[in-house]
Amino acid sequence: MVRGSVKRGSSLLPGLLRCGHCGRKLHIAYSGTKGVVARYYCRGSMLNHASPSCISFGALRVDQRVSEEVLLRLEPLGIRLSLDAIERNRVSDDERVRHKELALEQARYEATRARRQYDAIDPDNRLVAAELERRWNDALATQAQRQAELDALREQPADSLSSAARDEL
Repeated sequence: MVRGSVKRGSSLLPGLLRCGHCGRKLHIAYSGTKGVVARYYCRGSMLNHASPSCISFGALRVDQRVSEEVLLRLEPLGIRLSLDAIERNRVSDDERVRHKELALEQARYEATRARRQYDAIDPDNRLVAAELERRWNDALATQAQRQAELDALREQPADSLSSAARDEL
């Protein structure tokens, strides 16, 4: 656990580095016109023994090297998580297709039921026949709409990676 808070500045490692000579925490100083040039230094021997500081070095190369190393170590994890996200997206797409298939099946059932009701009515009963015909037409329109939605969903290109691309990653 690192005690103390980072006060200001853009340096990556303040409060994390220790002196290789005395083991004390390194301090950081900023200079330049806007305080953007950072330098790590040890004040341990200067405070306790009034002697010159143990070490002092610029922060730019150290921060760059640590950043590169962190990204290098996190890269495989990021790739793995990206592949997992692509797989979850594919599964989600499959679930949407299944949902649309079930909605289409329900619409077909409703259209078939409306047709049977229309066929079963006495033709002389015009008011009831007109209402049943309207319901049948609505059910057929809903069925056509569900079919179009399912076709559009199936026509969308799959976002999944090929096995060659997956192996390359």
